[in-house]
Amino acid sequence: MKYFILRGLLPEVSEGAGHFGGGDAEPRSRHKRVERWRSFFEDEGEFPLPREGEHVFLDVKKFGRVLVFVDNVYDALLMVSAASQQKAYALALPFRSYLTVYLGFDLAADTSDFTLYELNAKPAVTSTTRDIAGLCRKFGDSPTILDFVVNAMHSGTLVTDSQIRLACNFVAKTLQFRQLTDCLMHLEQSHTLVAGHMTSSHYYRHYREQRRLESAYLREKKYLEDRTRYDLAFLSGFRALEALLDTMRIKRNEVPHLLRAFDEKFSTSFSSTTWTSYHEVFSSKRKKWKFAEIIGRYLDIRNAVAAHANP
Repeated sequence: MKYFILRGLLPEVSEGAGHFGGGDAEPRSRHKRVERWRSFFEDEGEFPLPREGEHVFLDVKKFGRVLVFVDNVYDALLMVSAASQQKAYALALPFRSYLTVYLGFDLAADTSDFTLYELNAKPAVTSTTRDIAGLCRKFGDSPTILDFVVNAMHSGTLVTDSQIRLACNFVAKTLQFRQLTDCLMHLEQSHTLVAGHMTSSHYYRHYREQRRLESAYLREKKYLEDRTRYDLAFLSGFRALEALLDTMRIKRNEVPHLLRAFDEKFSTSFSSTTWTSYHEVFSSKRKKWKFAEIIGRYLDIRNAVAAHANP
């Protein structure tokens, strides 16, 4: 089995204890690290010393595992263990996409670095972060600067045990359906391009009022600044819709059939129910839409954006 570090996410070392490690002031000896943990937590009876090693959250026989690896007393890494690089990415990318699309994580892709750091060997529980960084597989002739790798391993967004469980449960249910995982990953790209996660509370408490106070001139300025990004975000969103409906070319007269086929496959009701919109999705003030109607409207926009028509 190969081991991969999922970069940009910092797991809890113990549920509720947050991410405790990192920083230049960390004691180096195991004895001092144990003392530091106990001075923070055990004196108050909160958290016992973490159990070092693998804490498995998801185990899919044909793919691999998603786990938190606790090392050097209280350092923690979010990892994927799989037989191959392809299987590792099959687990890691939908996992990350779920956090972005459903939980509102801002995990914008850094094109200068990899999402997964592959290790040449399974790390020991006594390893330091620098030891594990030294296990990272090298690509090309450029030397690896360990300080950069160590810093990347200590940098990112805190993800709690409960959030990891939610993401793993979702991945476990959707992994066998390529159309669902592809849809999710395309949606993640759309969200990343325009920071598209809009919770109801943010809409009602902030966005709606801020948009009302904006001048038409400022709104036009924002559009001119980011027009191409809006186009790309929309196209990524439409590609997600194509993946969801399991087609590479949506035709307007086939939409009802595609929705019925989806409902039969997944026991949903998109072909027969309506959707209530509380946001400014279209210029229309209309609130209730059939899903086939929404797809038709998006198809019109997509044809304008992509400069070619789907009948």
